[in-house]
Amino acid sequence: VRDLEIEVTGKAPWHAAERVAERYADGRVFLAGDSAHEMSPTGAFGSNTGIQDAHNLTWKLAAVVSGQADERLLDSYEPERRPVGRRNVDFATTAFFGHQAIAGAFGVIAGAPIAHNQGALEALFADTEDGRRRLLRLREMFAILRMEYGAADIELGFAYGDSPAVIGDGTPAPAVDPLGHATVQTSRPGHRLPHAWLDRYGTPVGTHDLLRPGAFLLLAGAAGEEWCEAARQTARARGVALDAYRIGGTSDLRDRDGVWPSLCGHGETGAILVRPDGHVAWRSPRMAQAPHEVLAKAFDGVLGTPVAQVR
Repeated sequence: VRDLEIEVTGKAPWHAAERVAERYADGRVFLAGDSAHEMSPTGAFGSNTGIQDAHNLTWKLAAVVSGQADERLLDSYEPERRPVGRRNVDFATTAFFGHQAIAGAFGVIAGAPIAHNQGALEALFADTEDGRRRLLRLREMFAILRMEYGAADIELGFAYGDSPAVIGDGTPAPAVDPLGHATVQTSRPGHRLPHAWLDRYGTPVGTHDLLRPGAFLLLAGAAGEEWCEAARQTARARGVALDAYRIGGTSDLRDRDGVWPSLCGHGETGAILVRPDGHVAWRSPRMAQAPHEVLAKAFDGVLGTPVAQVR
């Protein structure tokens, strides 16, 4: 608007940051959110990363304070979350560079004289062959931002496979998309519980809807009732909240779309144990001879506290 008078009352300089704390934990002090990592706002990964930090830490603090877990459980916070923070900071920086490239695509150059950049903008919107070419080139450049706006693997694909609070099963991790775009759902221990639609008495329910705040979740195959009962007894002995379900067969939960077998990684007699933060802690491909003992060891490994030590 050429005749609009504008008064600048102040300005606040801003610089993109790329920092990750050397340590996320030191004694009784834990860092989360912006105190643990600073990153470019490009993609809004900072908020998501901070929420993930809190989601990871709070259930562990609650378990230790209540006596359900040994303090060693808190040692898993840094090795789980710091690599994720580092990855997300790096990705946000890369996404920021993508925005720098877009302006140059139609002639606007940072630091160039005002007349040059004003002329580039006017040429962009001009009804000329050059204007149409500049606009087409700009639209092509916008396509590269799919890495930022569709970064599903950055948002959902983070995993804690090497964590001391996860019982690995020796299976290889799925390949990671270097663009951060495509994510592979898997029930491999350390990964986020896959989403699948189930059917409960005629009502659709997602697997994540089965997670209750502060509670573990055991999901077994159609013939895995022994796992469910063993999990309930083991959790009661420790004072740990847990919900257990079978999926398939005549159980209360039906595999609505027939995709769960390809996601869970176990047969009809197998099961997975999910932590309160929604990450798989343990998995068995089939029924064990002594499911109570197996699950007791699984809880020992995750919580670091044998049942005899629970207060």
